[in-house]
Amino acid sequence: MRAIVQEVVPVIESEATIYGITLKMHVDEKPLPIYCDENQIKQVLLNLTKNALDSMQPGGILTLTLTRRNHDCLLKVSDTGSGIPPEALDKIFQPFFTMKRDGTGLGLVVCKRIIDAYKGTIHFSSQVDVGTEVEVSLPLDHSQ
Repeated sequence: MRAIVQEVVPVIESEATIYGITLKMHVDEKPLPIYCDENQIKQVLLNLTKNALDSMQPGGILTLTLTRRNHDCLLKVSDTGSGIPPEALDKIFQPFFTMKRDGTGLGLVVCKRIIDAYKGTIHFSSQVDVGTEVEVSLPLDHSQ
């Protein structure tokens, strides 16, 4: 998982710079092997970080954390953006629901399907005007 994250970080850093956002990273040094199609995990990561960047004003902070929790690889994407109202939080995985003017409402639906396919979980916690944290948990692959 570290290698996948490291591969997309230049893209995320570039976008963050354009938005005037600071990117902070906390990556566990221990191996975090997961069973996945790396392009699908890249798609999830890029989608989650794009949503985070879109929610923030210049000066915001995007934090990526990659660590191990029990038998899972844990990826957290945190932002200091506008947050998601509680009534919208219940709808974020519904197809075509979006809070963006030009959004399709499909990004998080695709993310959830990918994470579900690998027997993982995705969880959002958010406060309006404070920010959002997305926690993706994927089972570690112990066969490697």
